Amino acid sequence: MNTSLLALMLAEMERKAEAEPLFRQVLEGRRKVVGEEQPATLYSMAAVLDVMGCKEEAEPLYRQSLEGWCKMLGEEQKHETKRGLASIRSMGRTKEADVLLQ
Repeated sequence: MNTSLLALMLAEMERKAEAEPLFRQVLEGRRKVVGEEQPATLYSMAAVLDVMGCKEEAEPLYRQSLEGWCKMLGEEQKHETKRGLASIRSMGRTKEADVLLQ
């Protein structure tokens, strides 16, 4: 079984303390292969942190991912990170999230 799948399964079973180091291991490998500033890497890192309940740590990565997609592919690629940015709303920052999600 690959590390990513195991981490997802543990997280779904509410065994987040066991899943987190595995997620971080997968992300570190991805960072080395495709680069830390690559939007998909940033989004993946943010999504993992979000799932683990680290929303404050995830938010800037979602933003950086969105900015990266817009630089690389234009404004039409905002959909890549809209779901993740929606988590900003769950932190009670509705106005800010609405601007980002437009």
